[in-house]
Amino acid sequence: MAIAIIGSGISGLAVAIRLSRAGKRVFVYESGATYGGKMGVFEKDGYRFDMGPSLFTLPDQLSDLLDDDLKIETIRLKTLNRNFFSDGKVFDAPADSVAFAEEASKAFAIDKRILRDYLKEAKALWELTAPVFIYRSLHRLKDLIKWSNYHYLYRWTQLKPFTSLHRYNQRRFGNSGLVMLFDRYATYNGSNPYLTPATLRVISHLENNLGAYLPVRGMRSIVDALYQQAIRLGVEVIFNARVSNIVRVGERWELTVNDSIQGYEKVINTIDVRTFYREIFKNKSLLLKESKKELSTSALIFYWGIDRRIEKLDVHNVFYSSNYHEEFKELKRGTKLFDDPTVYVYNSSVVIKEDAPENCSNLFIMINAPTDRGPDWVSWVNQIRPIILRKLEKALGDELEKWIVLEKVLTPRMIETGTGSFGGALYGSASNRIDSAFKRHPNFLKGYPGLYFAGGSVHPGGGVPLCLASAKIVEMLINEDEKNNG
Repeated sequence: MAIAIIGSGISGLAVAIRLSRAGKRVFVYESGATYGGKMGVFEKDGYRFDMGPSLFTLPDQLSDLLDDDLKIETIRLKTLNRNFFSDGKVFDAPADSVAFAEEASKAFAIDKRILRDYLKEAKALWELTAPVFIYRSLHRLKDLIKWSNYHYLYRWTQLKPFTSLHRYNQRRFGNSGLVMLFDRYATYNGSNPYLTPATLRVISHLENNLGAYLPVRGMRSIVDALYQQAIRLGVEVIFNARVSNIVRVGERWELTVNDSIQGYEKVINTIDVRTFYREIFKNKSLLLKESKKELSTSALIFYWGIDRRIEKLDVHNVFYSSNYHEEFKELKRGTKLFDDPTVYVYNSSVVIKEDAPENCSNLFIMINAPTDRGPDWVSWVNQIRPIILRKLEKALGDELEKWIVLEKVLTPRMIETGTGSFGGALYGSASNRIDSAFKRHPNFLKGYPGLYFAGGSVHPGGGVPLCLASAKIVEMLINEDEKNNG
């Protein structure tokens, strides 16, 4: 019997490739008309926009998934991001860690040894946590209680689990803008730096020590290559295929797909687990259990085609709020959008000239937003748009609005409708508690043999590197289960 995968996002395609290479017959069911999940693309009038993830780290994770002729060509960025602070300071963060420490020490009047030590600690923390917390299942006791993990126990204090990321950064960097720069890494998985444990400073290692990359054909090219590889290996990807029910019948799983029942030995769900339990598995108790967990943040995104090149923008740009703490308080309340949000601007045309007409810019403008709780998004968009414009125009010294010739908007409600992400949450559950990693949905479901989970809403989390890691974990779990079952 074959294996069914629900969802053709990056994790669904990655696990399909892994299992197909292992000789499995794999079917991928996608409810939409195309593959890619959140890694969509929008093209019009000569402008091309990556609609979802814009940052690519750990490109080597693709090495064992793609044939040589499908490898992704990438550019390692020289500048991680250009940071615009409310006091007028602008800081370009060098991608080289030594240069970063040197330049940041000058810009923020901090001893460069403090910065070097911080990044060394982030590297050590990655080496400590990745083998256990990221590349293995956290929810099978045998994977945790093994001799190879014992040496981690005496180093657990390095995690700083009882200190918030913000408090830790403030102790290291005082009241400088570097605190916000490093606090922002919490948002990489939709969390709050004032609540999430300082353990999350490990994320800075991926950028500051290992580098930020951009595929030469844009982020969408990652899933394009994965899809081509899957098809080459014989994976069957069926579009407009809505899975509406799944039940265990004897030794197999039966899926109802577009009113037709299909039987499989194993099923891998890669869509949001809350959506899966609500609409497919239809298990109220499991849905209730997941619903008790705090959701990650969502996003409000504007895609602007600009009829000129904005010289003061780099590829990745951050325009910080004058009150970062209050911004996160407002996000947690979720009753309105903060009136001075931190704005992220992704401008791929700086490097990929084909992404915009000559001497033009394709701007991806994003602010953190609460998950969809029934607000009037049309009204909210109309209120926040001029605020964002004024903020950018003031920092850039340019009347940006008059150069907008193309516009598209993506709200949390649209994210939920388009991708199945519950409430539009980008990363499933937030990581605002010390036990969040252990409470994240596992990659299997106890008591339901043959049912597995990958993707951004389950262990180890959201974002391109972690989604690819979840696919690898599922492959390992299936191999272990088959070995144990003879």
